[in-house]
Amino acid sequence: MPHRVLIAAVANLVPDPDTTCSSRVDHNRGCPMYRLIYASTAADSFRLSDVHSIVATSERNNRPRHLTGMLVFSSRYFLQWLEGPREAVNERYLRICQDPRHHSPVMLAYEPIIERQFTDWAMGYLGEGVLNRQVLTRYFADGQFQPYLLSGPAAALLMPKLAELAYAIEQKRLAPATV
Repeated sequence: MPHRVLIAAVANLVPDPDTTCSSRVDHNRGCPMYRLIYASTAADSFRLSDVHSIVATSERNNRPRHLTGMLVFSSRYFLQWLEGPREAVNERYLRICQDPRHHSPVMLAYEPIIERQFTDWAMGYLGEGVLNRQVLTRYFADGQFQPYLLSGPAAALLMPKLAELAYAIEQKRLAPATV
């Protein structure tokens, strides 16, 4: 799908602001919550430092919009889970589709949810070289991270398992050193 056509299709996801919840409205007060999972490929000019910039910017921008989620990056591929108010999820995905640091975004899942999976993370992150081959072999025949091969339901099962790994790594990093 040509990039301009994709942008137009995504723009149509963004509902009329007069008829939807504001992204400032808490989901417990009647604002429908949505989950969007997509895969994309890093641009040829992408550097590993770019992913750290993406995560930092996401953490800063997602919190006021009540967005949470997780980003996985490995082998030049991204897999991202966004969740929050429908309008905020749609607007964020539109911006993501226009970001020149990656290309070929494919939406794997977009659906209403009852509760968040990533309540504590404005943007959790699991990066290059950390993916657990044992987990990956359950989802990819060769054990290599290839998010375009995932169905929406498979991505929705894989991401929480990767989040457990990311959380364990984060806890080790934050744990005080023992003597």
